[in-house]
Amino acid sequence: MKKFFSLFFIVVAGAGFAYFSLGFVKIPEIENTILFNATTTATQTKSPIPAVATSTLKVSASAAPVKQAETPSVSVKTVEKKTDIPNVSDLSLKPNETTPNTDEPLTYVSPKFPSGGIVREDEVLSWTNYYRAKEGLPLLARNSQLDAAALVKAKDMFARQYFEHVSPSGEDGADLITAAGYDYLLMGENLAEGNFSDAKDLVDAWMASPGHRANILKPQFDEIGISAIEGTYQGRRAWMSVQEFGRPTSDCPLPSESAKMQIDNDKTELEVLIDQADAMKAEMDALKHDEKYEEYNDLVPVYNELVGRISELSQKVRSEVNDYNVDVQSYNTCAAQ
Repeated sequence: MKKFFSLFFIVVAGAGFAYFSLGFVKIPEIENTILFNATTTATQTKSPIPAVATSTLKVSASAAPVKQAETPSVSVKTVEKKTDIPNVSDLSLKPNETTPNTDEPLTYVSPKFPSGGIVREDEVLSWTNYYRAKEGLPLLARNSQLDAAALVKAKDMFARQYFEHVSPSGEDGADLITAAGYDYLLMGENLAEGNFSDAKDLVDAWMASPGHRANILKPQFDEIGISAIEGTYQGRRAWMSVQEFGRPTSDCPLPSESAKMQIDNDKTELEVLIDQADAMKAEMDALKHDEKYEEYNDLVPVYNELVGRISELSQKVRSEVNDYNVDVQSYNTCAAQ
């Protein structure tokens, strides 16, 4: 009987094609920037975020000694604080890369079992890991969600009588594993149709095909789903075999969303305080101009206390942002591997 193979190798959380689709989130490292120009975008950004120029925010309180007839002048504390807070990284996705399988479908009759044998899924896993071990690669762990996606694919090809990575209604391997609840950074798919003598016969045929071999030996994959079922295809008995490879998002934990929300909340509070300080400083300047020294001096300690709060909160935000950016860099390094 004839045996046909196809490979699907995909990138990124959401698309997939023996295709290849890489789906990790690339997060550019943060540059220093003015606090109020800090922007964030959704994690589905498709291109890197350019670096932001450095800027500073200056808040100061100062006043000259005040001359009054009835009371002595008040000594004014002079406060000058610069806030130089780095901007938080925006998440950005590396553009999808798809490489269709260029291998021709494999066709041959097993010399040992011309009419076909039995393909056992556990043996498909064993032989797949055998060849990975020979190359010094980590062994693949079987994943129930990837198993479910592989079974859906095999049954669908029998039910609708097609043998392609993309179904007649447009679903591909990435759609199937996502529907099964598997969140991935990287995924790939191998397909086979035909009568094989056993699991080794099947895996050996995949290994003889460069595209399918690349999926089996890809170092980044650490999980696999397998389905091998027998049915009728184009009027004859045949096996449909599917391998769904994956690298889960849990391999590279994203920076804490709650930490990002805390940064945003603290920045908002800081903006409010600085607006208050600016308004108070303008009021003080007007009082000084009108020689209302007593009222002016009454506001000086209030203003300086406000500037102190701004300074403390600025330092808190800086620390939060720096910690967050360490997590961002760790994620970038992991996802790029």
